Amino acid sequence: MVIHVVYIEIIGYEGEEEFDEAKRVVVEAVNRLSLEDVLIMEYSPDSFEATSKYGILLSPTICIDGTAMFIGRVPSLSEVIDALIRSTMMPYV
Repeated sequence: MVIHVVYIEIIGYEGEEEFDEAKRVVVEAVNRLSLEDVLIMEYSPDSFEATSKYGILLSPTICIDGTAMFIGRVPSLSEVIDALIRSTMMPYV
């Protein structure tokens, strides 16, 4: 059995209202889907981790498995759930 770990990066400024809301939406989506193998990381847009991987970003940005999915806005809960479902689907070979 292949276990797919979902890497979620939330990029924004700590204490910023939109950043905090983005974190809340991501955590709620993960909980609603009962995902177990999820690693959520938080970065400042000015951090080396964020700029070296994605370049200049707007706050907040949510990346799933290395792809910037939502840039400069807080997505709805249903948008995050949809993105997580799509990221965890394994293609049939």
